[in-house]
Amino acid sequence: MISSHSKNTPLMLSQAQRALAPATPSMVALSRELETSADQCRENYAAVEEEAYKIYERNGSKHGDDFHDWMAAEAQVNARSKPVFSQLDVDLTQCEPND
Repeated sequence: MISSHSKNTPLMLSQAQRALAPATPSMVALSRELETSADQCRENYAAVEEEAYKIYERNGSKHGDDFHDWMAAEAQVNARSKPVFSQLDVDLTQCEPND
């Protein structure tokens, strides 16, 4: 009789083999795009943070309006730049290893 562990072994090996498979060029390209996107997200966050603080100061440093200040700052920063994720043009199916 085959134990449940034995039944799962081929699947687990297949998953392990996929995890250890060498990166394909499309996977490398995706990784670079995602890294660039992450950098843009960090820059965008910093810009929103700075703008929210300016709004806070303009409003007399009034406590309790942080959410509204942040949302206004996001709107201002996003109006000045493209949303990060709309810049990604990646076909994720290209990243699947061939069996």
